[in-house]
Amino acid sequence: MAVLLAVSGLIFVQHRFPLEFREAHNVPIGVIYGALSVTFGVIIGFSAYLVLNKYTTSQTTVANEAGGVRALYHLAGQFPEPPRDRIQDLAVSYARAVVDEEWPLMEQGQPSPRAATLEQEITQSVDSFQPSTSGEQALFSQALERTYDLNQGRTLRLLYATSGLPPILWFVLGVLSGYRHRSHLLFGNG
Repeated sequence: MAVLLAVSGLIFVQHRFPLEFREAHNVPIGVIYGALSVTFGVIIGFSAYLVLNKYTTSQTTVANEAGGVRALYHLAGQFPEPPRDRIQDLAVSYARAVVDEEWPLMEQGQPSPRAATLEQEITQSVDSFQPSTSGEQALFSQALERTYDLNQGRTLRLLYATSGLPPILWFVLGVLSGYRHRSHLLFGNG
């Protein structure tokens, strides 16, 4: 219906207004069209920047999360026997759950319930550790920091996986590309 309306409008304008009248308006319309084309190009460039920035930030977030799991695993190796094995096993299970379950689910915008449960168990296991020496207290403090890094990294990773470009940007891109396409058809510019 929209195409029919556009074609009939084009035919109407071509029959209603003589060629000389339409040619006289090509210069001002060309200037407007040029300005809109530049605006469209700037918005496309801005969109590309946003996408690249989100990609690099996501890579950094994933690397920080993985580094947090790795550091927590190695720190737990210095804990006394009961919590050591528990935290190390949870760290390995968490890493496997993220890679094997959560990454495929993120394509659909969903987190892994198993990874969430393991993340909570890691936090609880570290929080429940009772250091008895100053060395264990230092390890405990570092383990708390690594657990915080792990939790923050997962939260940010899931946020980046579900968010995209702002809707207003998509709207402006759609309007400008539609205008640019119609102007090209009507006036032959561009």
